[in-house]
Amino acid sequence: MGIKDKMRAVRARQEKDGRGGRQFTNLRDIFFDWQEGDNIVRFIGDFLEVKTHFIAPAPKRGDRGLCNGEAFKGDYNEKLQMVINCPDWDIEKEESKGTHDCPICKLNRIAGAILADNPNDEEKETFKALASATRARTSLKWNMIDRNNPYITKKEGDHEEKIFGFKIATVGMEAFSDIEGIVDQTGMDISDDDEGLDIIVTKTKKARWEYSAKAAMDMSVKPPTCKMTPLTEEEHAAERHRLLERCGRQSDMQKVTDALHPDYLEYLELNADDDEVASEPAAPAPTPEPTPEPKAPAEAAPAPTSDEEEEDDDDPLAGTQKKS
Repeated sequence: MGIKDKMRAVRARQEKDGRGGRQFTNLRDIFFDWQEGDNIVRFIGDFLEVKTHFIAPAPKRGDRGLCNGEAFKGDYNEKLQMVINCPDWDIEKEESKGTHDCPICKLNRIAGAILADNPNDEEKETFKALASATRARTSLKWNMIDRNNPYITKKEGDHEEKIFGFKIATVGMEAFSDIEGIVDQTGMDISDDDEGLDIIVTKTKKARWEYSAKAAMDMSVKPPTCKMTPLTEEEHAAERHRLLERCGRQSDMQKVTDALHPDYLEYLELNADDDEVASEPAAPAPTPEPTPEPKAPAEAAPAPTSDEEEEDDDDPLAGTQKKS
């Protein structure tokens, strides 16, 4: 990087942090929250594959979580986030690092190893729950247009306004399977700027939240066909979120370990020197559909300055949502 580019990078960081003599610009409401019923969306460009762990208590579900509640209070840069990127996943390369450094994944392997030994009924239920809670969930982060509400909030100094803007959707594997089917059946690149399609993702509450997806159809022709929705001039001009920067923050895993409930810490300590448990993946207990997880970047990306991703207590499989 030449001196000119380096100076520009310093200036950009200063402006992002609200320094350098200019007013701080803040974007909010950029993390999309799937609503019950039909969500009409237009995915844009490439997605980012992530693997995450939900580690916080979820009082609405009566779940104490993996870590104690105090760890999620306080300043944004100091507290733990409810959803963390798995450190064993290389978010930049979108592949496993082949390491076994994640304490949450190790708890998952410990639970799987104990279940494989046919424990008594009480222990079986305990470790089935632990296997489910510690499983790394896969999901996709994707720039998208929310057709029902295509606006985000821009704050500049003391001024706030609603503007058109892309949002970031978290797509779980259940909806992804349907989207993959649309691509296979139509042969179309659904996220292409000029030849892409609107997609209807339906969220339904049954025994759990369930997701399905189908292409939006042009009903004005016979037979109805998938309707291309080329981006408008305004949509082309909108800035796309850098997914790695927005979703690639890596948590301090020592803080995560220190915040674990004492019984989970004890499991880790008792198996600290167990090479087999440390390296062999556990057979997880049956669980609902995985959700897209954030990847752990080789170099930690900066935390979002305005939007904070949190898991929806009511719907842990919905991915993340913005809480202003």
